[in-house]
Parts: sequence; C-alpha cells; structure tokens
Amino acid sequence: MRAPALASLLLVVASGAAAGCGRVGYEALPDDDVDAADDTDAADAADGDAPPGVQAICGQAVMVQDFGLAQAATFYGIDVAGTNTGFLVAWSAGGDDVNATGIQVHPGPYLDVIQPQTLVEPNATSGTMSIAAIGNAAMLGIDDTAGPGIRLFALNERGLERSSQKYIDTDRAYGHAFVTADPTNSIFLVLGSNGSATNIYTRDYDIHPRTGPDAAFAVGTESAGATLIGGDYVFMTGNSSNCDVKKTDASFAAIGSSQPIAMTCHNASAVAAPGATNVVAGWNCDNQQVWVTAGDLSGALPAERSVAGGSPDTASNPRLAVTTEGVWYAYQLDGGRIGRTLLDATGNTAQGLGPSTVRTSSAIKAYDLAVHGDTAFLFWIEQATRTELWAMKLCVP
Repeated sequence: MRAPALASLLLVVASGAAAGCGRVGYEALPDDDVDAADDTDAADAADGDAPPGVQAICGQAVMVQDFGLAQAATFYGIDVAGTNTGFLVAWSAGGDDVNATGIQVHPGPYLDVIQPQTLVEPNATSGTMSIAAIGNAAMLGIDDTAGPGIRLFALNERGLERSSQKYIDTDRAYGHAFVTADPTNSIFLVLGSNGSATNIYTRDYDIHPRTGPDAAFAVGTESAGATLIGGDYVFMTGNSSNCDVKKTDASFAAIGSSQPIAMTCHNASAVAAPGATNVVAGWNCDNQQVWVTAGDLSGALPAERSVAGGSPDTASNPRLAVTTEGVWYAYQLDGGRIGRTLLDATGNTAQGLGPSTVRTSSAIKAYDLAVHGDTAFLFWIEQATRTELWAMKLCVP
C-alpha cells in the first residue's frame, strides 16, 4: 500500500544569500512516495490502490489543501498555470506573502498536492500576479507597487526556483494575464505599463531578458494580456474608457489595425478558440455584466454580447480557458458565487452549457481557471477560520 505522500518536509533557510537566489520556503523530499517500489499510477491500478490526493468529479467542489489557520491578509490573489505534471498555483491570502503550491494530476483525475506551500515572495506589495508554464517550467510575475516594477520568478512544477529572480524596473503589471507562455519559441511574454503606454517584454526559458520594451498600445492599462494564434500574437488591454484588441506577427509588427471596444473594460483577457483562427475576448463593464466578442481579426470583430450579470445579479472578473470542448468562461457573481459557461469559437453558448452558478461560499476570496491536458479546472481560495485551496473539474456531462 502507498504511504502518505510528503511524509516529511525539509525547511530550507536561506541566510546571507542575495534576495531571490536559491530555493525558499518548504521543499519536499525528492520522491513523492515513500514506497519507491509502488509509486506509479499503473502499480496503483494493479494492486487496487487509489492514486493519492482527492478525486475531482465533474461539477463538484473538492478541498485540495488546508493551509492552516487564517492570517490577516493585506490582499488576496490566485493565478494558476497548467504544467506537464498538473498545476502550479500562485496565491496570496495572508500578510504580504505570495506562495506557490504544486499539484500532480493522476488518472481519475486525482489532484495530489506534491508541494503544499513554497514562500516565493515575502515582501509583495500587491496581489496582482500572473503565472504561465512551458512544460514543467513556469514563470511567475508579481506587480511591485513600491518599485514601481515587476518581479519575475522562474519556478518548477513544485514552485521551487529554477534560477534567480529578475526585475523589470520601468513598468508595473496590471490584471491577471500579463504573463503568457509561448512554447513554440520557448519564451515568456510580459506586458507592463508605465501609465501612458503598454509594453511587451520577452524572457527566455529561464526568464533571462530577450527583448523589450516594445510598444503594444499607446495607452495605459488596468489589465493586459496576450494569446497565440498560429505564429502570431493577439494582445488585449482594457481601461476605464475601452478595450483594445490587436494582432501582431512574431516581431510585434501590427497586422491590421487595433480594434477598440467602446465600453469600460476591466479584467480583460483573450484566448485562441479551439480549432479556429478566431480569438475569444472577455471582460466586465461597469454595468454589472461580463461580456464576450469573438472573431477572426482579419476583419472587424462582431458586436459584443453579455454573457451573464445585470439585474438582479452583479457579474465581474471573467476568466477564459480553452479545451477541445470549447472556451470555458468563468466569472464571479455577488453573494460569494462563481459561475461558468461554455462558448464556441464565435462566442456563443456551446453544447448547451449556458451560464450556471457552480459554487456559493461567503469565504471565497479569489479564484482562477486553468487547463491541464484537455481538462479545465476552477481553483479558488476560501478563508474563514482557515485558509483553504479548493478546485472543481469542468466538463460536458
């Protein structure tokens, strides 16, 4: 039988080292399983053992990790990246700390926490963060309000540092999608803003500087992100005036004109629709609704439509993730609720999965949506007397 995973932890104390160098926080033993002769999913199936962790069942909320008694929080935040192993969760829910939690996904699927809590940045001044991964190599960006600047961390699938942190000292980070992975070219993209313009930076696999700043938009932003379509990029930014969507080639030369969406635009992000050349863009407006538009940027984007919200609900803070089933679109509703729907490449409801509330809890503090393999999961932090990480598998029944 399998012994409990992570039977012990080593506390790595970095003293006298330069800030951001070396591994910080708690480090797991190299082997997740004590019983090395029985540490594969195939061996579990053969001898009747269930994989470690908690089983994720479609549409059911499961607690993945209990982080202990709640601490007073300056800010809350969570951002999740899918890795080859499973998921890497960056989160903040106490003090000024930003932490990372590594999760392995076993068949079933079972969500197995292989690194409960790594302290990545103890002196963060903002909950604004964004994480992306190429295989098991991740890059985490954290906005630094005191800088002002953007802190960048190269992490592995457990959340441990792969190389020393880097810093962008000319711009600040905005939104939840300012870090993007480009696995085709083995680079990460970072979007930042100096208040009057929005810029693009690239970093290599180990987050060393490659290019930038290059101009993305001649306006400031409160949320900015990128997505890949073929060999090109699509950038999206939003502010109190409007959204802007723009397509460029790999050298960031514009393809066509930037397309404005004339409404207040918060929490903007865009994804490439599955099996198509279309981009699907989401945001929320000041009118208590979340919105979408979708199309091929070789022409004008079609008129936007409301996905959810309005009287009597207030919908905001959308997230998008892509599987072969379609584009999962999640959002928050008042009263501590998380909603979701499934869209097709044109932004319309897919496979009959219209807007639906899937979690209600007054303890929800922050949430995100991510994909491992071809399966989408919601993740969120709940904090009442304790701080807990929860998840939900999304699927078409």
